[in-house]
Amino acid sequence: MNILITGAGALAIVGVVGLAVAEPTTIDESEASLTPQTPKKWEFLVPDEEWFSINGPIFVGTHEFATEADGENKILVATTSGSRPKAGVNASGEILKLKAENEDGSPFIYAIRVRGAEAGGFEWSPAGVRTGTVEGTKVAVIDRNGNGVFGEVGLDAICVGNRLGAALSSKVLRLGDDLFEYGISDDGSKLTYRPFEGETGKLDVVSEFSLKASLDAAVFTSTSGEYSFDLSDSSKGGADVPLGTYQLTYGHVTKGSGSADIARGRMPNVVVGPTGAVVEWGAEVEGEPIVRRTTDEVTITPQYRLFGRGGEEYVAFLPDPSPQRFEITDPETDKRLKKGSLPTG
Repeated sequence: MNILITGAGALAIVGVVGLAVAEPTTIDESEASLTPQTPKKWEFLVPDEEWFSINGPIFVGTHEFATEADGENKILVATTSGSRPKAGVNASGEILKLKAENEDGSPFIYAIRVRGAEAGGFEWSPAGVRTGTVEGTKVAVIDRNGNGVFGEVGLDAICVGNRLGAALSSKVLRLGDDLFEYGISDDGSKLTYRPFEGETGKLDVVSEFSLKASLDAAVFTSTSGEYSFDLSDSSKGGADVPLGTYQLTYGHVTKGSGSADIARGRMPNVVVGPTGAVVEWGAEVEGEPIVRRTTDEVTITPQYRLFGRGGEEYVAFLPDPSPQRFEITDPETDKRLKKGSLPTG
């Protein structure tokens, strides 16, 4: 993979006697109100979504919501804290709106997704979203770790505009070409922000993404954890980000009815200097079978690891693209030694 990075310049400081020093300018913070939202359908693309097994009550922060099994394929959930479980959910899943009361008497409104777990039983995942408008742009704040606290840096997530890709909550928010320092109240009711004044460089992850598919999410996060941005909507030439070292956190692509997530895999870090950096990734996806060898036996599994030219790994395919046939050849003579079919289940 090639990452194009150009160097930084030098700064000379010359002292001058007798000049008055200007007072530092104070930048006032602005504030945007956020309100609870219960999505009718979960479409957000969130890095490393967490699902929690249901083995009793569901806890969101200090709030408790009772559950009760209703046969093998259905569970009942209390949608109001302290009440009996009545909302029935089948294994196919559903989004529920939960209600409780905070210690100060204010209402607590939260949403969760409930579905059947692959290993049996049921599991839940946060769908607690707070939405508002910042500088004319819609934002959606997601309590990614399900503890009822919003805006925890590196733990929660935020979507900007109509994009579904969610960056991790961080210290800087990207709204189009503008950057803002921001913070979110624990209860998710307000977002405070002010213009970012630090040095920036262009991070271009679009121009050299050559996979023939729609790039729906491309989340890059600084190794310091201070900055995280979904750059899938940026224009060719890149988007301004604070200077630093970044790595791929999460990506998602679609083509027709098919889709896949993108993990960091072997992609190296990207250093963004004052003149920016370009990431070359996407096309030339290569598969590597998972092979286990013993003294006299070779085992080939149906699972393949698929990497792009930038080292990124493509995972969670829908539908499953794993090849169902194999051939074994002698590397010295190129003679085919064995061919056959791989198991599908």
